[in-house]
Amino acid sequence: MEYSIMTEQISLLDDQLVDLRFITKLTGLTDKWFYKLIKDGLFPKPIKLGRSSR
Repeated sequence: MEYSIMTEQISLLDDQLVDLRFITKLTGLTDKWFYKLIKDGLFPKPIKLGRSSR
């Protein structure tokens, strides 16, 4: 079972676009921390997809 989880994580790491939920689970850091990094220019800004994204 653990093996399939690792395979999923590796395949998502190859993607150009991943969601914040994946990043927080992978790193163990909170979304609040990433928003601070984005604000400070140390992490890329999110790419908004679709018309209704905020």
